[in-house]
Amino acid sequence: MENSTTKKYNALYSCCISEPWLDVVKKLDNELNITPAYYIGWESDNSRDITQMYNQCFYQTVEDAWIGLEFPELDYKFEFDENIMQSISFEKLIAIKMMDRLDLGRSSFSFSNREMFFNKLLKYWFTIVEEYKIDLIISPSVPHRIFDYVLYIVAKIKNIELVTFQMSPFPDSSIMLDNIQDTPQYLKEFVNSNDASDITLREDIAEKLITVQKDYSIAVPAYMVKQQKDIDNRSFTKNMINRVKNMVNNPLSLFQKDDSYYIMHRDDLPYKKNNYVYERKLARYSNAHYLKKLKEDYQALAIHPDFDKKFVFVALHYQPEESSTPTGGSFGDMILITELLNTFLDDEYQIYIKEHKTQLYPDHEGAMGRNKNYYQYTLDISDRVHFINMDTDPFQLIDNAAATVTVSGTTGWESAVRGTPSLVFGRAWYEDMPGVFKIKSLKDLEENWSKILELKNNIAIEDIENYHKNLQKFFINAPHYKFFKDKVERSNEESCNNI
Repeated sequence: MENSTTKKYNALYSCCISEPWLDVVKKLDNELNITPAYYIGWESDNSRDITQMYNQCFYQTVEDAWIGLEFPELDYKFEFDENIMQSISFEKLIAIKMMDRLDLGRSSFSFSNREMFFNKLLKYWFTIVEEYKIDLIISPSVPHRIFDYVLYIVAKIKNIELVTFQMSPFPDSSIMLDNIQDTPQYLKEFVNSNDASDITLREDIAEKLITVQKDYSIAVPAYMVKQQKDIDNRSFTKNMINRVKNMVNNPLSLFQKDDSYYIMHRDDLPYKKNNYVYERKLARYSNAHYLKKLKEDYQALAIHPDFDKKFVFVALHYQPEESSTPTGGSFGDMILITELLNTFLDDEYQIYIKEHKTQLYPDHEGAMGRNKNYYQYTLDISDRVHFINMDTDPFQLIDNAAATVTVSGTTGWESAVRGTPSLVFGRAWYEDMPGVFKIKSLKDLEENWSKILELKNNIAIEDIENYHKNLQKFFINAPHYKFFKDKVERSNEESCNNI
């Protein structure tokens, strides 16, 4: 964008909660002439107030956008020839994979229907950014809800600038991105060249680094503690009694149209579906039982690790989710990572793979991201590929591994902090940290492997701390995303100013 306060810029805000974003909108408009032309907000808050502040701004709920509804009434035309479609074929494949999240029935959303939905969104967004003369797209999270990812694809085609944010493990601290493949170049240069000796490390960051160097029982993430507590407190009888009570108290609610984004009938499209609430509840119940059986299957295949052998530790991601798709690119399919490692590593190395516990947690969407074929196919790659029992201490795996492997997960950051080199196959907020190697090819492995082996237990914690001292300069401290809401105490005014 031009460095001028006289030119007007039209912005599209995507997936923005009302606080602090409505104040951010006013501030950007007043100070930088960035005017909201299109706003996608959450139905559950007051983001629709944007239309009272700017009557020319089109408002759409996230819930409607997710299923392809309530777009503006325009003359939509499909303007894409074969050359353009070939140029985005990589992104199209990722988008179609991303639609797993909509397929609650696990086989209800066919490839053909996914392709139709993709083309519809492509046509809509291409027309919208032209009609509303969009110069800039602002999103508090990396585009990953299919509708915003297709918008991202259109922005790439039309060279429209993107501002998005990547969350970190530190409460309400995120970094600003201008693409979803890499951290910004200016950040890379600064964190690798600036002398941080006179910078004071933020107290919460220092505490987190200390915690990660202790036992896993102390460092286990809060959300996983909650999940385990929910599982421990789960009672089949108690849950059934509560369900029966709900049905007795409000039986008609079960036969209302379901307003979720889920597809449950094979001939349905997201914007033309006939789901009822009882069908969603039955499908979720079925998926919970499916995950229970899948967990039993996994544990039957899993082994206890032999720490006397050389190995690399592959930490699977919870899927479907943004952290692997689209963040991982092609390696959102983590089987490809195992294939590449098996091709590269010497025969003396084992490949130990551990499933993410959240994947098989019954109250999440893991049934749409994994099946038994996934596990068996992975094991068939080689006799040295093994799944590890889910109850194995991940810090023990990290500490005994030659390297830890992930797409973008926090495990990779924890690994480097604990002294084991980390290989990231996607874009990670910590990808420029000492001890972390970004891998995208066999050549990357060949060029870096000797350095990786040399760094095992030789990653200086002072270098890790200096990296964080430099990185904290670029943190946007604001609970600006729905995930942060009500979890962090920071005034709306301060959050607005920080953004």
